[in-house]
Amino acid sequence: MKKMLYCLFVLSMVVALPCRAQTKMVHGVVYTLNDLPVANLEVAAKKSGAAVLTDSLGNFAIVCEEKDVLNFNGKVFKHEKAKIGKKDNYVEMELTFINTEENREYAIGYGYVTDAGKLNAAVQMSDRNVFCSYTSIYDAIKGRFSNVQVSDGCVVVRGATSFNHNSCAIYVVNGQIVNSISNIDPCMVESLDIIKDGTSAIYGMQGGNGVIIIELVKAIQ
Repeated sequence: MKKMLYCLFVLSMVVALPCRAQTKMVHGVVYTLNDLPVANLEVAAKKSGAAVLTDSLGNFAIVCEEKDVLNFNGKVFKHEKAKIGKKDNYVEMELTFINTEENREYAIGYGYVTDAGKLNAAVQMSDRNVFCSYTSIYDAIKGRFSNVQVSDGCVVVRGATSFNHNSCAIYVVNGQIVNSISNIDPCMVESLDIIKDGTSAIYGMQGGNGVIIIELVKAIQ
């Protein structure tokens, strides 16, 4: 009887060893907006059930099983997953920040990012990179706003209230009304917006067709 119990004990240890060998420690880093570390973000392993928070530099270490899946959960970011292969011991994850004023405040308040200045600067830089994907300023306007039509340097804003025969919106660049924006490099754009109706009244009768507001990066002001 004792011999049988001993054999069963040895057998159970042999069976358990491969199971234990399937777990491993996976290290990684989480960042957003190209190089901004994300702190206090939950990283959870689906199979092992482990969950950890990233440190102030975005680093983490978590126990995973083979073919595990890491979930990166944060309210202000798009949800991301990372599959852990047999040879994977390090994960580098860039999360997409959902840029709204509320999310910027939440990111600071919850501790995802500790420096508001760096967050705002990174968001602005990210926006500039988006504008660089367009071949012209007019393509950028069409790409960012669905309620416009562009033809021969004229931007027509649907829903604007026109008080004259000319249906083209006016252009305001760095606070100044300009006749043309054709020479503006999209990469030099810091922000782009459209106003119409009541808000555009501050520009007089010209504003009735809508106003294209463009702010350029400070380096060229």
